Amino acid sequence: MKKIFQIFLCTISLFLILPLRVNADVGPKPSVRITFQNVTRTCYVTLLSEQETTGPFSSITEPYSSNDAQETEAYRIFAEYAETNDFYFLGNVERIDPEHPEYSWTYYPPKMFKVAVYDPADGSLKVSEPAERTAFDTFYTADLKEDGIVLDEEVHLKREIVGLLTRMILTIAVELVLGLIFGYRKKKEIATIVKTNLFTQLLLNLVMAFMDYYMGMMVWIFLFPVMELVVLIIEMIVYLWKFRDHSRWKTVLYSILANLATLFMGIYIEVWLGLL
Repeated sequence: MKKIFQIFLCTISLFLILPLRVNADVGPKPSVRITFQNVTRTCYVTLLSEQETTGPFSSITEPYSSNDAQETEAYRIFAEYAETNDFYFLGNVERIDPEHPEYSWTYYPPKMFKVAVYDPADGSLKVSEPAERTAFDTFYTADLKEDGIVLDEEVHLKREIVGLLTRMILTIAVELVLGLIFGYRKKKEIATIVKTNLFTQLLLNLVMAFMDYYMGMMVWIFLFPVMELVVLIIEMIVYLWKFRDHSRWKTVLYSILANLATLFMGIYIEVWLGLL
């Protein structure tokens, strides 16, 4: 039985140690991604920031020139607009066209911003109402209209709910199969496994979804092993209490193997398949 605890301790230690070697600035950074609608020709896009600096970006005060005359003109137009308004031009400019209508600022984007679009064909500048980076990865749809830009934030709620339900169903299915193999076949025992997993999986997924939404994948990676350990402890305590008719060591072993099985299944689905 000592070997069981040795394996358990080594496994948990491995989960906690592996993610710790991360340099200070190699993790993912917040991002703002915008998909434009009604793009009929090449335009230039930037985000005008409420703050004068963000990360390595700061307000553009000197003229900019490049081999692309239209890009140079876009910089000038954005800078002139910023001089007479409360938002700053930080120099992050991308070109969009009908085939590539997406804009992304993936390294320290501003928290509060306006979307500005310059059309070199007619020299027009369109600027949206102020918007906010509300999540670690924020998505907007921008509708280019004749009189301006209409922004609509995208919230992938349906996908998250489907992913949550799928993970819970797969987890319960795996733990039930293992439970039957370990001899937990009474109705009360099956009900205990289902109810316990409904609680622990809901807790795990809500915490991880919240952290991923507001702080990004790197925090998710750090916190995931800790939350899995919390889930393991909760389930082990419940099973030891409810399955008193069975050997304690069998219950401990079942708790460990069931959680390891669902852990690796979740990692496989999340990382390799990218489904959930």
